Amino acid sequence: MSTVAGHALAAVAAYEALRRPCRLAAGWPARLGVAALAVVPDLDVFTSMIWPRLSAHRGFSHSLAFAAILALAAAPLLVKGRGALVWLVGWLGLVLVCLAHPLLDYLMACGPAVPIGWPLWPGAHLSPIQLVPTAYYSRSLSGLAGLLRHGPTLRAVGLEVVMFLPLALLAGGATRGRGWGWKLVLLLVSAAGWGATLVLYGGWDRLRLWF
Repeated sequence: MSTVAGHALAAVAAYEALRRPCRLAAGWPARLGVAALAVVPDLDVFTSMIWPRLSAHRGFSHSLAFAAILALAAAPLLVKGRGALVWLVGWLGLVLVCLAHPLLDYLMACGPAVPIGWPLWPGAHLSPIQLVPTAYYSRSLSGLAGLLRHGPTLRAVGLEVVMFLPLALLAGGATRGRGWGWKLVLLLVSAAGWGATLVLYGGWDRLRLWF
């Protein structure tokens, strides 16, 4: 799993980018709702503790089918406007937002593979190059609490904030009226986070082998 911070910020960035064309709600209540929506797939960590046979981590909750269902549940609260076409476009936008979660886990390139095509297409996949920091989880509540002081997890949180917060600010219009200089600064900060992740987690070495 990516960290809670990474999932939430990436989903908010995707939501803000799609909000106007997909007629989705604006404002902080919507953003907080999307941040909560982004971590729903990782509730399988808790269900696997209670009922291991039901699902393991990165099971069906990390699939396109689950993203479609999750978007359907959120659409009445987040899609603004009337008509079947408006609702369909809004729902499709929310599906893309919900897919940000399994995409980040795919880009982490480690841990359980992501079954994006469940249940129609068997198999699960991971990126050949790690582009997202390694985050950790536990199969016990005490282990999850321990992540709050786990150095590698805290480093991953910091990197994901650097990677995704500038993108969320850009997509949300935080630089509106401030000129291209502010946009460039935010893009450079985000690029620095992606670059640091490539170097720290071996992705840069893999890329050099390919080229």
